Amino acid sequence: MYAYVGKGYGICNQLKGHPDQFYNNHVIQDRDGDYGGGQECVTNANADATVVFDNSIYTPTGLVTECGKSLADWQAQGGDPGTTAATIPDDATLLALAKAALGM
Repeated sequence: MYAYVGKGYGICNQLKGHPDQFYNNHVIQDRDGDYGGGQECVTNANADATVVFDNSIYTPTGLVTECGKSLADWQAQGGDPGTTAATIPDDATLLALAKAALGM
């Protein structure tokens, strides 16, 4: 869980055949917009591209972009499958998510 961050992740240079991966995370952003940065903006079908999928992104209004496109448009092109966007839930819900992630 990444709580009250500007972006969920930032990717640096990758070695061929060793892509970074970012998946199964809860990201609570303090602003709308891109939740990642530095990734190669190609779909996950490219074996050397950053692999991003199945994340839950929360922003003040639920507006999430990736690679300069709306999340829906990016997913329609095959990127970031399974990731969802929503508004930031209340504190009780966030605590429940954290407890579930910790197995409590």
